[in-house]
Amino acid sequence: MPEGEFGAGLAHRQVLCSVTVLRRRLHSDRWICKAELSLHVMQIAREQRTFLRASRRLRSRPEG
Repeated sequence: MPEGEFGAGLAHRQVLCSVTVLRRRLHSDRWICKAELSLHVMQIAREQRTFLRASRRLRSRPEG
């Protein structure tokens, strides 16, 4: 399996985990609407992509 695919799968799992945590946290005081949730997911996904890009750049840089 290519490294990129694994990274994307990992990012996706982290997003799902964050959403579950977010839902649980907000469920006590108010109901979270789908639009708000998807907005949050997109924000996490964007951060993950930025992180993956940055780490890929660091790895591709020659050592020394």
